[in-house]
Amino acid sequence: MVMVLPPYSSSPVVNGHPLLDEPGFWPAHLAELCEGFAAGAFGVDAWDAQDMWERLRDESAWPVFSVPLSGGFVIVAHYNSGEEFTTTDYFLTHPDWSRALRLAADDQDRIGPGPCWPELAALTRCLTPG
Repeated sequence: MVMVLPPYSSSPVVNGHPLLDEPGFWPAHLAELCEGFAAGAFGVDAWDAQDMWERLRDESAWPVFSVPLSGGFVIVAHYNSGEEFTTTDYFLTHPDWSRALRLAADDQDRIGPGPCWPELAALTRCLTPG
């Protein structure tokens, strides 16, 4: 099931989870932060990373990823591709909340700072099995 947040309800949102098993996903996802593809660090071919980078930036299919946490919380990573740039927005949601909390965005304005390492470590301890 794809979690579509209100800002993207009329967008071409697709389930991104199948992409996680593809070679090249992680170097493509992290390319903006690493200033290029660190394909070798992930043991994948640079062509696989380039292909995935293009798939993540497809204007006709915007991947969304959700990570369920304990207590009903969910982290949502949402790609959105426009004519000029692609961004990834990160949200924290809960069924009792009227709207999602934006954690960060990697667009040209770099909304953040996002979670710090201790917060990320705490989140990993809250992951639901499966």
